Amino acid sequence: MIISPLEHAHDFQKIFGLTRLATTIDKAEAALGTLEPETIDYCKCVIEIICKHILSERGIPYDDLKLPKLVKLA
Repeated sequence: MIISPLEHAHDFQKIFGLTRLATTIDKAEAALGTLEPETIDYCKCVIEIICKHILSERGIPYDDLKLPKLVKLA
């Protein structure tokens, strides 16, 4: 059975019901299936949405942070 590389993102989306995340995951999987150049950008967006949600839940400000710092803080 092949598991999507975004399987954990799907799980996170199901738990928290983030509509924007669901949409971005769908776009990332479609782009991955056709190897579109935007695939990496969509995957970065998935990570960013998840990190921002985690930081919001913890009450940690994240304005103007680049992706590596978002990941580290989350």
